[in-house]
Amino acid sequence: IPIIDVFDKFRPFGTIHRIEPKGPFCFVTFERRVDAERAMSELNHSHLRGNELSIELSKVTAADRRAEQERRAKFGNTPGTKLFLTDYDPLRIKEGDIRHILEAYGHVTRVEMGNNQCFVTFDSMESAKVGTSRPSHFHP
Repeated sequence: IPIIDVFDKFRPFGTIHRIEPKGPFCFVTFERRVDAERAMSELNHSHLRGNELSIELSKVTAADRRAEQERRAKFGNTPGTKLFLTDYDPLRIKEGDIRHILEAYGHVTRVEMGNNQCFVTFDSMESAKVGTSRPSHFHP
């Protein structure tokens, strides 16, 4: 299932920090636990691209919590400063292209690229908001 489809299915429930496909599973991390619980309650046994979704809260270990705290300390993940980009050609569009285009809207502190998806973190919520208000298609 394409990550953009997962994003579109879950985004009405709250701010998503991360989407991580792991084999037949996909982990969706929300900013707030209450949003994750609501998504689980409303989407469990729903369908996405013909597949029935079985949704449960992941079992978070102490090691998982430490790793998340270290990641946030290292990268300064401030809620509301991260944009999710998708549907671009990763063979043609590179990190430098994304930085160049989005730096026009504010200081980009981090770019995380995956297979046809990208998270861009700005230094302020205002810059991220301006970035989302611009046209969604760009060509470097």
